[in-house]
Amino acid sequence: MHPEVTLTFNDEAGRERRVKVHAGRFSIGRGPENDLVISDQRLSRRHAVIENFGGGVRVTDCGSQNGTRVNDVPAVGAVELRDGDIIALGGSCDLAVSIGAAGYSVDSERPFAPAPSWLPDWLSAPVVAVASIVLIVLAAATLIIIQQSKSEETSAGTSHQDPVINQDDNDNRRDDNRSGDGSPPTNTASTPTPGVDAVRTSDPPASEQVKKDTKNVMRRLGDGSGLYISEDGLRDVAAAVEGLRGSPAVREQLVAMGRDGAEVAAQARRAGLDPALLIYAALAETAGGGASNPKAAAGALLRDMLDSQVTIGTQTANSSLLLVAACKYDFKPGDKKTAHPLIAHARVLGSKAKVEPGVARSVWFLREKGGISDAAYNFVLRFLALAVIARNPSRYGTDADPLPW
Repeated sequence: MHPEVTLTFNDEAGRERRVKVHAGRFSIGRGPENDLVISDQRLSRRHAVIENFGGGVRVTDCGSQNGTRVNDVPAVGAVELRDGDIIALGGSCDLAVSIGAAGYSVDSERPFAPAPSWLPDWLSAPVVAVASIVLIVLAAATLIIIQQSKSEETSAGTSHQDPVINQDDNDNRRDDNRSGDGSPPTNTASTPTPGVDAVRTSDPPASEQVKKDTKNVMRRLGDGSGLYISEDGLRDVAAAVEGLRGSPAVREQLVAMGRDGAEVAAQARRAGLDPALLIYAALAETAGGGASNPKAAAGALLRDMLDSQVTIGTQTANSSLLLVAACKYDFKPGDKKTAHPLIAHARVLGSKAKVEPGVARSVWFLREKGGISDAAYNFVLRFLALAVIARNPSRYGTDADPLPW
């Protein structure tokens, strides 16, 4: 049975509205084709999708321009929702999530009525007080037992810390992940990504596997150099992989790309692009709700990549990822071949931070310095996550054949 999900928010006139989310896929955005239409210019036409399947409720950003956040954390991949969560759309519209709550009409401004008393006469105040004390004592005893058990497990185990991607393979370290004085770039603290900490604590080997697979994907981009990726970037990619793990929609997309991939790859080669860039960007666009299928997404993405390739290039792994991110910017080079905003930001921010160009010209550095939009960053995360899954679908709970690109 699907849980009952209700969204509460204030409309354009400031009135409170409550909308019930039906089972299946529930889309939200400015466009009239959505299940919930919100006429806010800061929202994209199709901004986000809530999936209510199999007892679980998830929200996925659809590659929106201004992004989606859950409890003030950027939504990367499919984010599991819980009762009381707050979904922020485009930084302007907050939706309060209620799961399993019932007893009021949907889309109504009527206040809640107080619940009628159902207590029998014999259940007097003294009886309730005694019962409450017993329950409190039992709860305290249970908590003490749990804490002692956790303490024993902690003392018996060893701590685990994930290194930066280039630290577990010394023969693949490169100068482009160093700052001007030879030290690694400073990594500022960021807000944790939903789902990452649970994976890293309960299943460290899986997290290590995602890191290795991410590194292998990056090696296949460009000439295999420019492998710098921050620790925060690794955690975000791992969270995106977990959000897509075992998804029926991802399986359908991989099957479709297995069928149409040769044609998409041929398009990329004719345009002088690495087929992997177009193939996994098309998968990322579809997974984000921006297209009905990967083949349909490839045409528009190819035009975007060709517009930006002049100033970004695809020589290294990170320049290739910048080109993927550029697809989420409205950019036309014009006759003077104006630099893409991402490159302009990399030059200014890299100069201020005194880091090497190979670090500055990366989505990871730009993310740390606020030089890339949420939509572009999330698009790159989906790109890498789907490339990781596509190389070994069974490892990530997906029943599909591996893609050869």
